[in-house]
Amino acid sequence: MKRLLLLAAAHPWSVLFFLVATSVAAATQLPKLRVDVSPQSLTVRGDPARAYYERSLATFGSDDITVIFIRDDSLFERQRLESVRRMVDALDQLPFVTRTESLFSIPNLKTVDEFVKTDPYLHQLPDNAVAAERLRTDALRNPFVRHNLLSEDGTAMAVNVYLDDKARHPGFDAEASASIEAALAPVKAQVQEAFQIGLPYIRNEVKRQIEVDQVTIIPLAIAVLLGTLLFTLRRANGAIIPMLTAGLSVLWTLGLMAALDIAVNMMTAIVPVLLIIIGSTEDIHLISEYYEGTLAGRRRRTAVRHMATRMGLAVFLTFLTSYLGFLSIAANPIDALREFGLVASTGLAFNFLITAALVPAYLRHLGDKNRPAGYRETGSIRAHIVSLVSRTVLTKRVTVAIATFLVALVAAFGALTIRVDNSLLNYFDPESAVRHRAQTLHEALSGMKTFSIVLDGHIEGTFERVRYLEEIAEIQAYLEAEPALDFNVSFADYVSLLNSAVNDTGELELPTEDEILRELTIFIKPENVRHYVSPDYSQASIVVRHNIGASQALNEALARLGAFLQREVDRGLDVRVTGESILHSRAADRMARGQAKSLGLMVLVIMLVISLLFVNIRAGLLATIPNVFPVIILFGVMGYAGIPLDSGTAMIAAIALGICVDNTMHFMVRYHRVLAHRRDEASAIRETIQVEAVPVTAASVALALGLGTLAFSQFTPIVYFGVLSAMVIAVAYYADFFITPILLSTTRLVTLWDLLSTRVRRELVENCVLFKGMRRRQIRRILLLGEIRSLPAGTTIMEAGEAGHEMFVLLDGKAEVRTAMENGTILRHQKVSTGHVFGVVALVCGRPRLATAVALEDTTLLALDWERIQRIARLCPRAAARFFQNLAMLIGSRFADHARSSPEPSDVEARDAALPEALMAKKDTRQLALDSQTNL
Repeated sequence: MKRLLLLAAAHPWSVLFFLVATSVAAATQLPKLRVDVSPQSLTVRGDPARAYYERSLATFGSDDITVIFIRDDSLFERQRLESVRRMVDALDQLPFVTRTESLFSIPNLKTVDEFVKTDPYLHQLPDNAVAAERLRTDALRNPFVRHNLLSEDGTAMAVNVYLDDKARHPGFDAEASASIEAALAPVKAQVQEAFQIGLPYIRNEVKRQIEVDQVTIIPLAIAVLLGTLLFTLRRANGAIIPMLTAGLSVLWTLGLMAALDIAVNMMTAIVPVLLIIIGSTEDIHLISEYYEGTLAGRRRRTAVRHMATRMGLAVFLTFLTSYLGFLSIAANPIDALREFGLVASTGLAFNFLITAALVPAYLRHLGDKNRPAGYRETGSIRAHIVSLVSRTVLTKRVTVAIATFLVALVAAFGALTIRVDNSLLNYFDPESAVRHRAQTLHEALSGMKTFSIVLDGHIEGTFERVRYLEEIAEIQAYLEAEPALDFNVSFADYVSLLNSAVNDTGELELPTEDEILRELTIFIKPENVRHYVSPDYSQASIVVRHNIGASQALNEALARLGAFLQREVDRGLDVRVTGESILHSRAADRMARGQAKSLGLMVLVIMLVISLLFVNIRAGLLATIPNVFPVIILFGVMGYAGIPLDSGTAMIAAIALGICVDNTMHFMVRYHRVLAHRRDEASAIRETIQVEAVPVTAASVALALGLGTLAFSQFTPIVYFGVLSAMVIAVAYYADFFITPILLSTTRLVTLWDLLSTRVRRELVENCVLFKGMRRRQIRRILLLGEIRSLPAGTTIMEAGEAGHEMFVLLDGKAEVRTAMENGTILRHQKVSTGHVFGVVALVCGRPRLATAVALEDTTLLALDWERIQRIARLCPRAAARFFQNLAMLIGSRFADHARSSPEPSDVEARDAALPEALMAKKDTRQLALDSQTNL
């Protein structure tokens, strides 16, 4: 990644040509971009239930209807009815209308002179109020009219317009809505209330609102982002660069969608806003690091190199985790969410590529040469806040941890109450015209949502037998008693109506014998019953209308229905429930499972990636905890606030996890780098918080405010998405500065790059007694937990008589060690190479050094003091156990050698005087080894 950033900085004109050429190519595709809000996008692709539903449509006809609702206190006045008739005639002439169903087409079955008349109820318009009342009474006896085409009080009627699915094309919804509206216009002028409601109208309204959102929210998001960046980064470049990278990302993404004929739907419509907001975070961190370079007095070129060196790894890792967060949404079985995951992750990849190319090239030639005013003032309010946070993290760890755990526990209980919903109507505000029309239709007649109960006898003529029509009637009796369902009608209703008309019984009842039923079928016109029975009478359908919005409520009603069907219906009939609303309900359940799958996959990926990077599963767990915390809070708030899990809110958690982990990664990488030059974790935490305060705050504020602009959307799920996402970012900000530092303060991070770049020479393994019996991986970890020093030839490593607190291991090069007596006489003169250990006595006994060591050539050393050795014991207990055992053996060996080389009595006395201290040191060392073994 560092090489990529530096390559872009070195070849700005090539970068410019590449970006311009690709952007022009993308722009040429934009005219092909289309908007599609098909309800199929909210169902599960490949679902066997959808295949069955499509087969039922082929048998019984389309259930895609638009309802024309008309209400007036004087509805049956002749002038108004004539206007409605002209409207129905105009609708019948539309090329995409297969038929209309109204009082002008529903037959009023009557027997006149032994002939069954099938003239519609309004074949002749009533001349007076008495005739109108008689007509109303007759019509309401008809189960096909009552609660479907005419209200109980006779002030509201409906015209059901059946649309041809084969006539659908990209502009179908707008064309159908406009044509129906034109036919309805004359009626509107004469009645109190008239409107259309149906899928074409709703989809067209969704499309219109998407276009409105794009025009209003994108500029608002840009304005919020610009203001935030200018305020936090204090430089115009701090706002210009993110705008350039985000703008190009949006252009490339939309261009690719147009080229691949991927339509903008309700979910992908928010991708531009997400790219503008989320795409700016890496720019913020890169620019902040560039400013850090200018703070140290570096010029542009060296500041860019400093930025690439310090941020290359972090930027790549944060892109990877965010990309995987969005991509995990593609695992959801719902088409709209799958497309969103693929499009958003691709857009994020574009943003990463553009950022890696544009930012270094731009800063190399146009970056600020000096520090931004007030960027990081020592005495500023920001510095005091950083200091307060650092003290709280380091001194109130237990309090913060307990408070965080309790909050998470309360939120977890709230999450258990989340309900699932997947209704297209719920995309609209409760006060919107669409919701008002749907509710008005439901209250006056019945809901606009439908499903069918299909009964299959598998034998031709099954439903020409009375016993099976009675099965249908029994199911309908149950449906009538179910308060959640508004209306139902079937072939049995038509037969009852016909039987009443033929026999002039005055009551709607089924015939009692199969022979009578077969005689009645002679009077049935196939076009009148094709939506309720198959041509060969082997299948029958009960059409049910309802207004249930919440998927959970619908599932409960369907569960009760399913239990009844299983218990009461003849086992010889295959009974299945199908319909668009059923598919949406099934999709809602799959959506919830897909949410859990995406989250689990994302958590696992984050943990594995970070564990691999830091070569420690504990590091992966530490990175996961502070990022799972905001997700728990999210679900808790949704549960307590009654916000449903729908196609909008379902993706918040996975996206939030991918976004929030960005700042955690930056924090961890910075902490790792700082800790390499610090003696303790506490000081490293303080410095990390201080350095990361500006970029993390800027990124978090930009994300929260930017995503908050989605609250101005016209769609309720998108509003929830924006508000809840902003809340999650705020909670993640707390986790980044409180939970993450507390967890990191207990560990030492070693990256995979550190291990791979740390050479363990064969001579070191073979010659160093400290590393005897260790694996190369364990040796690498000890090297990285110590301090590696590179010294030029002639450097004095240690000097006899000086106070020392560390020992040394020669990793590379050669040195000369001279052991001196107290009178200055050289006792031993030794040249040493890779693997030699010296300075042990000063470390163990705390006495002045007995020898002088000088580097004979360029030399690399490992320096270990007790603090670093204790860190090894804490973080690498297996390696530490072997290390302490080897150290004890080394101390014993050195003590024996020292005893043999001390002939003078005075030396022996001095040796004996030092013996207790040395033995105690040896004992302490062995105890540390035992403690490490115990830790295993």
